[in-house]
Amino acid sequence: SVGKTSIINSFCRDKFVSAYKSTTGQYNRTKKLKIDDTMYNIDIWDCGDLQEVDVNQYLRNCSGILFVYDVTNLETLKSIENYAQIVKQHLTVSDSFPMYLFGNKCDLLTQKQYNLSAPEIVAKKLKLSASVVGSARLDINIDSKIKNLVRKCLGLKVVEDDIENFTVKETEDEQVTIVRKKKCNGM
Repeated sequence: SVGKTSIINSFCRDKFVSAYKSTTGQYNRTKKLKIDDTMYNIDIWDCGDLQEVDVNQYLRNCSGILFVYDVTNLETLKSIENYAQIVKQHLTVSDSFPMYLFGNKCDLLTQKQYNLSAPEIVAKKLKLSASVVGSARLDINIDSKIKNLVRKCLGLKVVEDDIENFTVKETEDEQVTIVRKKKCNGM
């Protein structure tokens, strides 16, 4: 319900599927990705619940992890701590192992819910490489965050300038508008 499968579909298939079906076990997709003039085949796994799957099977050849929570439900952020502990029990994780925190569903936020301090605290506590929010539905920060995770897995320089900034504006009737900020090209 945090949108992991939607993120994978947005990244791998360039589309958002609004029909919701809970992932049981695992789900994976492969995408060809060009980074710095080199093509890579990226395998992305969605583990519905780490307690339900054979964790060792999915983590054995893992190069990086994107932990996903729902920004409109901070209880899902608390579950990231449990998942991180499971990962650390089954993997030898160094400080350089890429683990990112991604807050999905920013398009459903209200200003009252918009809290970036809690995710930053969790990311720091768990020694995660980075934390960002975005939206699978609106394709905000999906490509940039996954590409940066892949770059880090490959030992390449991360391009933080690719992170798309936005603001959450709430109208009088509490409807939310996402205002994307233009990227500066340095000119």
